[in-house]
Amino acid sequence: MSAEVEREERKPIADVNEDQLKKYAKEVSTHYEAEISDRKQEVEEKIAALRKQRKQAEKKANAFLSSTEKGASSSLSGNVKQPSMTVGSQKLVDAVIWSEILGPPRSMKPHRARQRK
Repeated sequence: MSAEVEREERKPIADVNEDQLKKYAKEVSTHYEAEISDRKQEVEEKIAALRKQRKQAEKKANAFLSSTEKGASSSLSGNVKQPSMTVGSQKLVDAVIWSEILGPPRSMKPHRARQRK
């Protein structure tokens, strides 16, 4: 008989604590609204930083382009001396030596061992 009494005393959650549920829903919504506004602010700050970075990159690119255009126009008039692209034989020898020095070690290159008789 006590089981029947417990069943009768139990009421659906919505009926028992409607005010508490409304209060909880309000707290949850304010929590998420605050979190959303924080994330929105972070995103806006990141966008502003990226825009600033883009403007700086554009300024650098424009400065570079203007300097290269000036350099091209002055080289046409003969004011700027272009570096020589000729390579001497000694430079080639040095390059081969350095490639051997800086290249992979001999132990990494397969080689044949002498066969002994």
